Amino acid sequence: MPDENKIFKKAFKIHLEGKIKEAQKIYLKLIKKIEKKHDLFFLIATTYLQTEDYKKAINFFNKSIDIKSNFADAYNNRGIALNKMKMYHESIEDFNRAIKLKENYFDAHLNKGISLRNLKKYDEAIQSYQNCIKLKNHDAKIYNNLGNVFFEINNYDKALNFFDKAIELDNNYAEAYYGRGKLLDQRNHTELAIKDFEKAVNINDNFDFLYGHLIHAKMKICDWKNYKFLNKKIVDGIQKRK
Repeated sequence: MPDENKIFKKAFKIHLEGKIKEAQKIYLKLIKKIEKKHDLFFLIATTYLQTEDYKKAINFFNKSIDIKSNFADAYNNRGIALNKMKMYHESIEDFNRAIKLKENYFDAHLNKGISLRNLKKYDEAIQSYQNCIKLKNHDAKIYNNLGNVFFEINNYDKALNFFDKAIELDNNYAEAYYGRGKLLDQRNHTELAIKDFEKAVNINDNFDFLYGHLIHAKMKICDWKNYKFLNKKIVDGIQKRK
């Protein structure tokens, strides 16, 4: 067992360093060697969640919960995987379980808001985010998510205020620049929208779907600069997702 614990700690360190696949291989080899497996199953599930293999993630979160039924983090992370698979009602059930076990669980409240927004239950989503503000009012993700909700219900002034707040708290928050850019583009503040879209892709070049919004905004003002480059980014993004 001491050797297995050393290997487990090494795998966990590798995992924290972002070497997810490498850590996953070690975790999987340890299944038959470690007796108390709920943490191990949880970490294996998390690697599958991080690599977007949501069915396998759910399977291992199930195994973890079967061993430890009061494991709040496992319910929260399984909820994330269910949300990614568009199983929104089931994901909310998991977030509620996590919150019942750990009332002030910020991430579970935040994730519940995302699933509620996906179901277009906007009032309930707003309530979830208000719960988040009570717990951690300087987290930019709350205000970005509120911006998205108010944008979808066409309350553009409130949406803009929330996107501004998110960017004020984190001026390298690509998603908030993207959200604000969409809003500005819809309200025909095209040049301001382009600045936000460009800021977002400069922060996160993997945001490939955003290039379509950027090209569309540039076309509105007949700005064809870098068109071939931006178009190639869109094509590359489509190929990558196939």
